[in-house]
Amino acid sequence: SARKPVLSKHASFARGPLSNTKSESERTFESADVEYIPVVRSGGWADIGSRSTMEDVYICCDNFLRDFGPENCEEGPSSFYGVFDGHGGKHAADFVCSNLPRFIVEGDGFPGEIEKAVSSAFLQTDAAFADACSVNSSLASGTTALAALIIGRYCPSLVVSYSVALLFRC
Repeated sequence: SARKPVLSKHASFARGPLSNTKSESERTFESADVEYIPVVRSGGWADIGSRSTMEDVYICCDNFLRDFGPENCEEGPSSFYGVFDGHGGKHAADFVCSNLPRFIVEGDGFPGEIEKAVSSAFLQTDAAFADACSVNSSLASGTTALAALIIGRYCPSLVVSYSVALLFRC
């Protein structure tokens, strides 16, 4: 069963105890004058392994708000990363990779209610792909999803199925 995405302050992103973590309703986007804001960089690599076709897709977006956010959205560190492990074809993985980031920023809860916006975006992406498959049955396929959205010092990990993410600070 799919777990509800949880917004949490990851220990590697903050100095001090996690007991100071604010709930989402208390949290506001923190400006650059906080004691620590992460600098996030990424890279990606995929390997087909022994399979005859590559059905996996990933996205590395080191400046999510600049690349996908609305014009009036607050500036600050923001990143989005996703790995989509397709099965039965690559169409679902491609669709999620191409549409999920846009559905997140276009959601009613973004940017103030990240959990709500992300949860809604996953459901909207699923419904949109189901609609596309009903029009063109050759698209029928599936995918797992593992994503991380980093806004300032906050990083909800979003998992649909069996994928695993490792986050670390260098």
